[in-house]
Amino acid sequence: MNTKKLMDKYDLEELLKSNSSKIEKLIADASEKAKGNWTLLATLRGEYAIKTSKDQYYPKGQDQIKNAHYEFSVIFKQKELEKLMANSKWQKAVCKKLLAGIRHEIEIGSWY
Repeated sequence: MNTKKLMDKYDLEELLKSNSSKIEKLIADASEKAKGNWTLLATLRGEYAIKTSKDQYYPKGQDQIKNAHYEFSVIFKQKELEKLMANSKWQKAVCKKLLAGIRHEIEIGSWY
């Protein structure tokens, strides 16, 4: 069990933004299994992960997230996915959508 103190939800938003390059790497690592469907999980302990239908990808030194405070998914249809993957910075585009979704979840007060 993680005993880290809970952070403010707006601090979590800033933490995720500041770690966007690490999140992009996790997205890339998960791309083979994601098949156009990525979920960003985040906790108020400052943990984050990318989840596919079967696996979870998280930074070294962090455990798998069992209970996320916030999560947001993006799902691309086949044609959208092909167009997206043709762009060399596709991870950045996926990350941007995931972060925007988490930001929206924080703003509306969603809590899992």
